[in-house]
Amino acid sequence: PDVRESGSKVFTQEGASVVGFYFHQQWDPVPIADQRVRKALNLAVNRDELCEFVFGGLCRPGIVYPVPNNMPVTQGLKEPYPYDPEQAQQLLKEAGHESGLEITINSYPRADVPEGPRMIEALAGYFEAIGVKANILATEYTKYREARLAKTIPGQMGYLGAPMRPFP
Repeated sequence: PDVRESGSKVFTQEGASVVGFYFHQQWDPVPIADQRVRKALNLAVNRDELCEFVFGGLCRPGIVYPVPNNMPVTQGLKEPYPYDPEQAQQLLKEAGHESGLEITINSYPRADVPEGPRMIEALAGYFEAIGVKANILATEYTKYREARLAKTIPGQMGYLGAPMRPFP
């Protein structure tokens, strides 16, 4: 927004980049194995606020990662999760986590998603607001990727971006 306001021309392309967060190894005996916990974490995130304050108003909440909303395959799919922290807390209670739970979120710089660490900080804040202690693990993307591919981060979260990828 600041660059636009300075009079410079800014060119954007809707759907050129997609960013999403992942729940790793949901099949292991970890809290996120419970679909209610995953849904609660999704409902805790104010996606419109993220778009406005983390991504400078240059995004819109997505439906399916890594496919942008403007692709034909997303037509007819449901809307993105709404922001509903009260329902999120209810789901956590139903899942047996009324007194809270702890998760680890990997944070790392990536040249193609410079907003990533700020997004992770925002997610941690949203999660803490519903009683989930989010431990941010600052790391490098290569270390995170190695752990993700080796399947050694059960129950942890991270984010991935798909910038400027051609979609069929």
